Amino acid sequence: MTKTYDQFLDSSKIAEDLVTKLKWLAIPGVDVEAVMATQRKNIEALANASRTTLDGAQAIGKRQAEIFQETMNHTAGSLEALAKAGTPLDIATQQASLMKEGFDTALRSMRELAEMVSKAQLDAVGAIGDRVVQSLHEFNRAAPQPTTDAAAVKAEPTAKESVSH
Repeated sequence: MTKTYDQFLDSSKIAEDLVTKLKWLAIPGVDVEAVMATQRKNIEALANASRTTLDGAQAIGKRQAEIFQETMNHTAGSLEALAKAGTPLDIATQQASLMKEGFDTALRSMRELAEMVSKAQLDAVGAIGDRVVQSLHEFNRAAPQPTTDAAAVKAEPTAKESVSH
């Protein structure tokens, strides 16, 4: 059975599997539920970033196909124009013009595709980066806080004690 796109990126299923497998990590002083909630959010963020990346790749592929179709249509028109050109000088002039136009179009298309790739990457990385910062704050709140036992806390040495040592 082949997994579909949505099944593969089902963050709730992934999170539940993780929670089930990691229940044994009950460490004293650690809020396991808070840690699990953080992990669920991390998995959701990764799934969303994956969706963003895949959506971007699909959009890029679609645009590449459109560019290819536009290029083929333009090439057919160019060949017709060349066939109708009269003298060899007219043909050479027409060819030079078509080559310049084709080169300009190719550069614009490459720039457009590069911008699409960059945007998809920035969107995915930005979402993950935001989630990392949130996750660190959540872990910090869930971590056990050290207790301050008055007997265990040693006073800082005075300047005179520091010098004598």
